[in-house]
Amino acid sequence: MDHTPYDHKAILAHFHDWDLDTEGRDYLRFHAKRYSFLLDVLGECVNTVVQETGTSCDRILDVGPSVLTQFIRDKNIARNIDSLGFQDHRFKRRQDDVHIEYDLTKAVETASWPQTSPYDIVVMAEVIEHLPISPSHVFAFLSGLLDPRGFLIIQTPNACSLPKRLRMLRGQNPYEMIRESQQNPGHFREYTVRELAGFAQANGFLVHSVSTANYFLRNTWTSRAFRCLGGLFPVSMRDGITMCMRKKGANS
Repeated sequence: MDHTPYDHKAILAHFHDWDLDTEGRDYLRFHAKRYSFLLDVLGECVNTVVQETGTSCDRILDVGPSVLTQFIRDKNIARNIDSLGFQDHRFKRRQDDVHIEYDLTKAVETASWPQTSPYDIVVMAEVIEHLPISPSHVFAFLSGLLDPRGFLIIQTPNACSLPKRLRMLRGQNPYEMIRESQQNPGHFREYTVRELAGFAQANGFLVHSVSTANYFLRNTWTSRAFRCLGGLFPVSMRDGITMCMRKKGANS
């Protein structure tokens, strides 16, 4: 199984011949560096699972099917790479992969939680900010999907990034309005590292690692300058958060 590091150019090249519309192509360019960053974290988790179990990393769940789901399937990063959320027919499952159709807003109702064998790694990237429910429900739900020694990786925008702070200083709201489309309402709530860590710890997780990085590829001179100079600013002001967690007691 393939645990090779991939840069954002390799990810763009992988989907070069895909039949994506303009919006899909722009989305891929915007997030390609973020995908690369997440794949590095995922690779580290896979290696740890292999080292600790002495076998292999067999089961990964990606919450919210996306280009990332397709990429890790194409690269055979695990035997089973399942997905959960709303079906997206652009992303094809391999023979043994499963899609679990589930509305995450129903995670407030424990009786609605799907029953499945536990996963070695659960990934939820750029999803939690789209949910109009408390992260406590989300973390509790994800804990039930995860093997006791597994990893949970969450990726989400940083609510207190420098560009947002600057927009506030100019008297502008840094957050978009909730959209009229019920299928894609946008962001309901973004979070800080401290907030996410608090929700995680309250629901039986310990933070294994956390990184903040400027990996959103906006094509503006201010964004390019921010990426180049981002290392000069506190980590709490960077664009995105990637947090890796394990259940309490996983290392004991």
